Amino acid sequence: MIAKVLVQTPISAIEEIYDYKVPENLLTKINFGQLVEIPFRNRITTGLVIATEGANSVDSPAFDLKEIKRVLGDWPVIDLQTYELVKAAQVQYGGSLWQILNQAIPSVAMRFKPTTPEKITAPKLNIDQEFKGQVGDSDFQKLNGEKELNWAVIPPNGCSVTTFLQNLIVTRSKFGQVLVLVPDDKELKLLEEKLIPIFGDQLVSVNSNLNRTDKYQAHLQILGRQAAVIIGTRSATFSPISNDATVIIYDEQDESFWEKHSPGWNSRTITLLRHKCSRIIVSPSLSLEIGKLIESETFELKNYSNFKNYQWVTVDNNRNFNEVVRKGLEIGHVLVSIAEKGYANMFVCNRCRNRANCDCGGKLIINKGKHPNCNICAKEYRDWKCSYCGESRPYVLRKGADRTTEEIGKIFPKIPIHLSTGTKRIDTLKREKTNSIIIATPGAEPEADYGAVVLLDGEIQFNRTQLRADEVARLRWRKNIWQVIEGGYIYSSLPNSHQFIQDIYINNEQRYFSREISNRKIAKLPPSYGIAKITGATRDLLTFAANLREGKANLEVLVSDVREVEASTGTTPLESTVIIRFQKKFQPNVVSLLNEVNQVRMLKKKTAFSIMIDGYDLI
Repeated sequence: MIAKVLVQTPISAIEEIYDYKVPENLLTKINFGQLVEIPFRNRITTGLVIATEGANSVDSPAFDLKEIKRVLGDWPVIDLQTYELVKAAQVQYGGSLWQILNQAIPSVAMRFKPTTPEKITAPKLNIDQEFKGQVGDSDFQKLNGEKELNWAVIPPNGCSVTTFLQNLIVTRSKFGQVLVLVPDDKELKLLEEKLIPIFGDQLVSVNSNLNRTDKYQAHLQILGRQAAVIIGTRSATFSPISNDATVIIYDEQDESFWEKHSPGWNSRTITLLRHKCSRIIVSPSLSLEIGKLIESETFELKNYSNFKNYQWVTVDNNRNFNEVVRKGLEIGHVLVSIAEKGYANMFVCNRCRNRANCDCGGKLIINKGKHPNCNICAKEYRDWKCSYCGESRPYVLRKGADRTTEEIGKIFPKIPIHLSTGTKRIDTLKREKTNSIIIATPGAEPEADYGAVVLLDGEIQFNRTQLRADEVARLRWRKNIWQVIEGGYIYSSLPNSHQFIQDIYINNEQRYFSREISNRKIAKLPPSYGIAKITGATRDLLTFAANLREGKANLEVLVSDVREVEASTGTTPLESTVIIRFQKKFQPNVVSLLNEVNQVRMLKKKTAFSIMIDGYDLI
């Protein structure tokens, strides 16, 4: 028998499917998706069996072929559907198939013995009646049908999002497997507590903290269709689920859903590449990529939020937030949201407070002792003037967590105050005799029923220099607002005229999508345009960029971020970053071109360029 094997090679240029002879003792063990150990050139490497054909004989083509040495593990690690998904991801993001396969499938635990329960318990699928009221009769019926759904859901505010997700998962689990992707272990643990009593041993959790054996066990359980519900972080994105499954992503624009290693795929995009499954995106704030799909009617927007019974106070009401905190403490805990430490290089106009932008669409930053420069193209502005009012004085934004805690402690000396930050995070609040004040940096806010939320440092939050700064700020603030109970109080350090505040008042996400997608298109930024970030040795990269400018009319090439990299043995050659902007329809061509460039470099024994397509940021 001949096995067709995708060989893992150090050079992607020679990553191809090769024929290998299957020895007699392995005939019953070689199937699609099986990992094997094989000889390749002068070394032993790993391969993935993707097909078998024929039988062994002296006259067969297999007679002169190299033999498979052994199988790695007793079970296949991937099915055809997931293998096709990996191939689609490679077309979208580049790199080699094995780069993505190594991220999609776990390492084989060679001494692993599977533990399969004698009898898988049937889940108790009881739906909270409140859930039916939250989504309405029509949508509840659609969720209880077998029709494929592509929904972008803004959950109801003033109640637990975790409970809403629980009811959504239970409802969809009646019609197939459910894969739930969450940003981090905090959300995973909260959801686990809700789902374990319902699904028992049919619930599988997948995250990067699992040891090798547990991760392998979980993967085989999913592949064997023994899991009704899978919950996990980014590492669960490629889980081998059935065709009738539902994939639910919570907070799909969170940075944790971007793979950091090349090729840097995104969980949302991988989910969109899946065939024959329902996709439900759930978040208080949806990304512009999802907004574009809503505009094209590929996705259907479901907005279940309502802010009729809330008290709003903004900075231009000539009132500070002390009164909001005091009233909020009467009905619940109070959350004070502040900016993260260390952001001191973004600035706005000193007079009109509008953001400073570059001609290329990037944001201007000020580094110590330097003139303003663009975070994308590095253009320097020695005589900067505000494009809105002509003012030449910048206003640099600064704030600190410790000082905010100290000031609030003086105003409310008898109230318990907790500080939650990225390094010392509070996930949930313990029951206390009195309500407390929680001061939290973005992403470290505990889940609770808040009587009030105080949103400070708005100018910092919405004027950071990252590509997705506005989307991130919207997500963080809206997640905080969504935890305020009905009748609660919301204080904003942004004025009523700010677009974010107006969008909340009107509660119309389509208006936000239309405005921001149009602005992004003019600036040639995602989601209307694709972005490729290529980093490498300056001399080689500048030559590459010059060749691109001459031969690729559909690409816009920006050279930026020339820097010296200190190495342990001295100073390495200068490195640069090239940013390529392209219309989305040309993405397959761009990815193919960049792959070819790296393949040629590796064949010439040169270091491959680091390439990221549609990464989280440009810097």
